[in-house]
Amino acid sequence: MLLFSFIICFLNFKTSPLYLINEWCDPNIYFSIGKGMFNGKVVYKDLFDHKGPLIFIIYGIGYLISNTSFTGVYLIQSLFLFTSLLFAYKLSKLYLNDIQSFIITLIYTCLFFSKTGTGGSADEFMLPFFTVSFYYFILYFKKENNLKQATVNKIMLIQGLTFGAVFFIKFSAAIFWIPILAAIYYTLFASKKYKEALSAILYTTLGFSILAAPLLLYFLINSAFGDFVFAYFKFNAIYANTGFTINTLKTIAGRFIGVGREFYIAWALTLGGLAVILFSNRFVQKKVYKAAILISFIITYLPIANSRFHHLYAYIVLYVLAIIALIYLFQLINSYIKSPVKIKPAILYITVPVITIVSITHYHTVLYNNKDCLSFSYCRDKCWMLQKDFAEVIKTRENPTLLDLGLDRGIFTTSGVVPTFKYFFHPLISDEDFPEILEYQTELVKNKEPMFIVTTDKNFPYLMENYDIAAIDTFHYLGNDLHTYLFERKE
Repeated sequence: MLLFSFIICFLNFKTSPLYLINEWCDPNIYFSIGKGMFNGKVVYKDLFDHKGPLIFIIYGIGYLISNTSFTGVYLIQSLFLFTSLLFAYKLSKLYLNDIQSFIITLIYTCLFFSKTGTGGSADEFMLPFFTVSFYYFILYFKKENNLKQATVNKIMLIQGLTFGAVFFIKFSAAIFWIPILAAIYYTLFASKKYKEALSAILYTTLGFSILAAPLLLYFLINSAFGDFVFAYFKFNAIYANTGFTINTLKTIAGRFIGVGREFYIAWALTLGGLAVILFSNRFVQKKVYKAAILISFIITYLPIANSRFHHLYAYIVLYVLAIIALIYLFQLINSYIKSPVKIKPAILYITVPVITIVSITHYHTVLYNNKDCLSFSYCRDKCWMLQKDFAEVIKTRENPTLLDLGLDRGIFTTSGVVPTFKYFFHPLISDEDFPEILEYQTELVKNKEPMFIVTTDKNFPYLMENYDIAAIDTFHYLGNDLHTYLFERKE
């Protein structure tokens, strides 16, 4: 599974060394801020984004491994995927044999890659924490009355750690833990196991604190706690505010049907896993736990379906439920086969490459669509890549500074420039909702502070007065020419 994780990520993620660049803005933003953090910048105070601090630390570690590429991130992603697969296997092993559990793990990989796109989203890095947590929840429900207190304490500690990890990547997704943990505490108190209940709460809190304490200390030492609260909570409230009307319900229902229509296998298995938990006692017996899992699913699903920007990759964290559906299907097969059929290792040698092929041929097929931008010498000249062209110009100057008036297009990554401005790019929020970014960037251009500016709008205020065009990239799309400009400061 470890080898498989590295191979499948190498083929399927544009963060891998196989591809020249992952031009998607999200991984480039995380990489730029992570790079800034490891070069003395304070996240939220000196460099702004609205994701949690842990994702920047992960990308920052990737930067330490490889300064101007995502190779380090690829290595971390492969290990994260391996963790997800390992615990999907362990969960299956609670009910099935080795071979069947391994096959379920491979199928789980297919489901995962059905929505990942070019790779590098925060949700991909959250998946192992969901998978680990779900394994331990099911283990707890399965053996609740036979677990030693030390084992329960370990489970609660891990729940606190996984909850904390997701909370500090994308706090809206961490709500998944709350109903299930509350149900466990409630059951212990209702059974008058007060000592065990307090111990469970204590160990969950300890697990969360292991991550929270150093992060909060980091912000306090750098006088950035207020910046953290504003960026991560207040700004996200503005960013995600969609209101709640009758149209909201229509949107949620429409997206529910749309996801089911487009990803009919993955979504059917996810809902099937939820149904098995609710209507069968094979995995969860107590009604309070069944209700808690249902509530967790709903309150995790709703923010995804009702988000202003409906990102399909956000659904992958719910796929842990699909593991239950797959286990149930294998159990049904086993019950109908009188004499168990032994699956020989040779079958696995066929299964693994088939699963690999299926995984890398999902919908838009990353490998095929980027065949001209692979890291081979004969591909480099054919590849349309403004990041490479702009970086070559930027690298000719000593100590360059850079500002992107739109989303981070990856030029910070390819050029190796460390961001120096708080709003070094423009997050995907309207100027009406949050005018501060436009005002800040306008002032920078007016005062000629950045050496280089990247933009698609050459009519930005003060731009033509203070800067010359250093490079132009033209992209032909649906009969139109779309221009991206690299401006250099006039001397």
